[in-house]
Amino acid sequence: MKTKVHYNSIIAYNQFKAENKDIKEAEYILSILPEIQPITSRELSNITGIERTNITRVLYDLKNANIIKEAFSAKCGKTNRTVSFYCLV
Repeated sequence: MKTKVHYNSIIAYNQFKAENKDIKEAEYILSILPEIQPITSRELSNITGIERTNITRVLYDLKNANIIKEAFSAKCGKTNRTVSFYCLV
Protein backbone atom coordinates (compact mmCIF):
# COMPACT_ATOMS: atom_id res chain seq x y z
CA MET A 1 0.00 0.00 0.00
CA LYS A 2 1.44 3.33 -0.99
CA THR A 3 1.08 6.33 1.25
CA LYS A 4 1.64 9.95 0.48
CA VAL A 5 4.48 11.37 2.51
CA HIS A 6 4.78 15.12 2.64
CA TYR A 7 7.95 16.43 1.01
CA ASN A 8 8.94 18.25 4.22
CA SER A 9 8.77 14.96 6.14
CA ILE A 10 11.19 13.36 3.70
CA ILE A 11 13.60 16.27 4.05
CA ALA A 12 13.37 16.16 7.87
CA TYR A 13 13.99 12.40 7.92
CA ASN A 14 16.99 12.66 5.61
CA GLN A 15 18.44 15.44 7.77
CA PHE A 16 17.81 13.36 10.92
CA LYS A 17 19.71 10.41 9.42
CA ALA A 18 22.52 12.62 8.03
CA GLU A 19 23.14 14.09 11.50
CA ASN A 20 23.22 10.57 13.03
CA LYS A 21 20.62 11.61 15.59
CA ASP A 22 19.28 8.05 15.74
CA ILE A 23 22.70 6.77 16.79
CA LYS A 24 23.14 9.62 19.29
CA GLU A 25 19.76 8.84 20.88
CA ALA A 26 20.61 5.14 21.15
CA GLU A 27 24.00 5.92 22.70
CA TYR A 28 22.39 8.29 25.19
CA ILE A 29 19.77 5.73 26.21
CA LEU A 30 22.41 3.02 26.55
CA SER A 31 24.56 5.29 28.71
CA ILE A 32 21.83 5.83 31.30
CA LEU A 33 19.99 2.50 31.10
CA PRO A 34 22.32 0.54 33.44
CA GLU A 35 21.48 2.88 36.31
CA ILE A 36 17.70 2.91 35.93
CA GLN A 37 16.61 -0.44 34.54
CA PRO A 38 14.02 -1.89 34.25
CA ILE A 39 12.22 1.10 32.78
CA THR A 40 9.29 1.91 30.50
CA SER A 41 9.45 3.97 27.32
CA ARG A 42 7.40 6.72 29.00
CA GLU A 43 9.82 6.91 31.93
CA LEU A 44 12.78 7.03 29.53
CA SER A 45 11.12 9.86 27.64
CA ASN A 46 10.56 11.82 30.84
CA ILE A 47 14.16 11.35 31.97
CA THR A 48 15.90 12.01 28.65
CA GLY A 49 13.59 14.63 27.17
CA ILE A 50 13.49 12.62 23.94
CA GLU A 51 10.03 12.30 22.38
CA ARG A 52 8.36 9.00 23.18
CA THR A 53 7.96 8.11 19.50
CA ASN A 54 11.75 8.33 19.12
CA ILE A 55 12.27 6.34 22.31
CA THR A 56 10.00 3.61 20.96
CA ARG A 57 11.96 3.48 17.69
CA VAL A 58 15.29 3.28 19.53
CA LEU A 59 14.01 0.56 21.87
CA TYR A 60 12.73 -1.42 18.88
CA ASP A 61 16.11 -1.18 17.14
CA LEU A 62 18.04 -2.10 20.30
CA LYS A 63 15.71 -5.03 20.96
CA ASN A 64 16.22 -6.34 17.41
CA ALA A 65 19.99 -6.02 17.90
CA ASN A 66 19.71 -8.11 21.12
CA ILE A 67 21.14 -5.29 23.23
CA ILE A 68 18.03 -4.86 25.37
CA LYS A 69 15.09 -7.10 26.16
CA GLU A 70 11.61 -6.81 27.55
CA ALA A 71 12.08 -7.68 31.22
CA PHE A 72 8.39 -7.96 32.08
CA SER A 73 4.99 -6.38 31.58
CA ALA A 74 2.93 -4.79 34.34
CA LYS A 75 0.23 -2.20 34.93
CA CYS A 76 1.44 1.38 34.83
CA GLY A 77 0.61 3.28 38.00
CA LYS A 78 -0.19 6.45 36.05
CA THR A 79 -2.10 5.15 33.01
CA ASN A 80 -3.42 1.86 34.44
CA ARG A 81 -2.44 0.17 31.17
CA THR A 82 -0.19 -2.82 30.72
CA VAL A 83 3.26 -1.59 29.72
CA SER A 84 6.61 -3.19 28.95
CA PHE A 85 9.67 -2.68 31.11
CA TYR A 86 13.05 -2.88 29.38
CA CYS A 87 16.53 -3.83 30.59
CA LEU A 88 19.92 -4.67 29.11
CA VAL A 89 20.47 -8.25 27.92
